[in-house]
Amino acid sequence: MRHPSPLPSGLCTRRLLRAELGGLVISAALLAGCGASGAKGSAPVARASPASGSASPVTAAPAEVNPAGDIPDTVAYVPWASPDGKTTFVHPEGWAQTTLPDGVTFTDKLNSVTVTTSPGAPPTVAEVQAQVVPNLGGPGRATSISRTETVSLPAGPAVRVTWQVNSPPDAVTGKVYRDEVMTYLVGSAGRVVRMDLSGAVGSDNVDPYRKMSQSLVVR
Repeated sequence: MRHPSPLPSGLCTRRLLRAELGGLVISAALLAGCGASGAKGSAPVARASPASGSASPVTAAPAEVNPAGDIPDTVAYVPWASPDGKTTFVHPEGWAQTTLPDGVTFTDKLNSVTVTTSPGAPPTVAEVQAQVVPNLGGPGRATSISRTETVSLPAGPAVRVTWQVNSPPDAVTGKVYRDEVMTYLVGSAGRVVRMDLSGAVGSDNVDPYRKMSQSLVVR
């Protein structure tokens, strides 16, 4: 029996290398295929986010019974007196108080009442127009004067200025409101008492303003 002739050693080596390289190529292809199929299978899991599926709809805040600029009709009023007891008036209970060098301010939401005292004689309309009106509101706030007139208060004859002005920007939101202000000036015993009643334009504060201005006492 004739046996096949052995292959030269160089040829055997080359065939073994080709076989090994072929195996490596096949293995790499299999690994690449597995990796691609794994990536495709994980995509739907990423899209099905539990957070997006469990989010609750936002609930709208309920509307206020009283607009922010309206002083409620049911509010109680409490008295305030100056340290010397010569100036008194009532203001809505619960308003925040700020003491001034010459008076006081009470505020709540968009409303405020300020009472200050300075030396002087009972003012006239002409004096108020010349000395007070030009300084109302300050620069850059679009101050607009509606009217200046004489009125009668229990505290005595007074000059009333009705005017509008842009509010300072809200400390949180930066929003600017258009305010309407009633300024009363009453003179007595060498002093002038000034009351500023302020609220947003369109607010229905006629009765609260009347109550506060009618309660003013100057001794």
